Amino acid sequence: MYNEFSGKKIALTGYSGFIGSRLVKQLAGNSVLLLGRSAPPDAACGQHHFLSLEEKFDVENILKGVDVVIHAAANPDSMANKITELNQFKAINANATKRLVTQAAKAGVKRFIFISSIKVNGESTKKNEFFNNTSVPNPSDQYGFSKFEGEIALRNISEKFGMEWVIIRPPLVYGPGVKGNFEKLISLASKRIPLPFSRVDNARSMVYLDNLVDLILCCVKSNKAINRVFLVSDNDDLSLKSIISILRFELNRSAMIFPFPISGFNMLASIFRKQEIFIRLFGNLQVDISYTMETLEWKPPFTVEEGLKHTMQDFLNRSKS
Repeated sequence: MYNEFSGKKIALTGYSGFIGSRLVKQLAGNSVLLLGRSAPPDAACGQHHFLSLEEKFDVENILKGVDVVIHAAANPDSMANKITELNQFKAINANATKRLVTQAAKAGVKRFIFISSIKVNGESTKKNEFFNNTSVPNPSDQYGFSKFEGEIALRNISEKFGMEWVIIRPPLVYGPGVKGNFEKLISLASKRIPLPFSRVDNARSMVYLDNLVDLILCCVKSNKAINRVFLVSDNDDLSLKSIISILRFELNRSAMIFPFPISGFNMLASIFRKQEIFIRLFGNLQVDISYTMETLEWKPPFTVEEGLKHTMQDFLNRSKS
């Protein structure tokens, strides 16, 4: 829990989401304004004001006196398989972000922290080639483009009004309560069945939820974060077979993985039109966070092994309840 923001008022969007809900817990005891559509279950965790990013909104007066806005709300990438959500990526991640940034700047907010995505840089890398702080943005889908548009709006508006900005681009975020494909992977690893992944020697950067939250809160405090873009990860890239092995180690089991041709997976993905899932499971996506660590004098407080252990334990506990 962070109690180091005395005198600072922090506004947070997306407080009911995967990242935001963890931020709320870490910010307990500080002056926090929660902006969202529903009142938080714990009224003691902060002041609440209604905000729907899907509608026109005006929170300029509400944001007066706020020092830092953490904008964690978004239409998530995990919704990309829903056509109705595709049309909302730009509306939420770009247009609503632009409106919020403008109102924050006019209200006199000192710093605006935007939780963007590594997909602004692209969908994949070659093995042992990394996205870094100087990589040219190259989004390849509507989600990545919408986040990039949000970044551009933040930088342009902040420059006009003199508001400090910070952009954080995380890769896949995992941790207790994770949903989507990563939860499915954990569920698969928890089963007592052999899996055909021993030939999958890819490398993917991920970030444990508490590592990401720690970086966000570092950016609230540090003046070294002003007007910078930061990439983040656990600083330890893993292959799919390594992830399975670590998860099963936490279950006191052997890895139980056997070889199967990668070309076979690719063929199946083509047949069932699941190429995007194939890329995420078998492709490479690596980020270099040395700039982040050196600039902020920060390092991930948890190892990837610790993160996966906590994630598996949470999954098992939820499965029992």
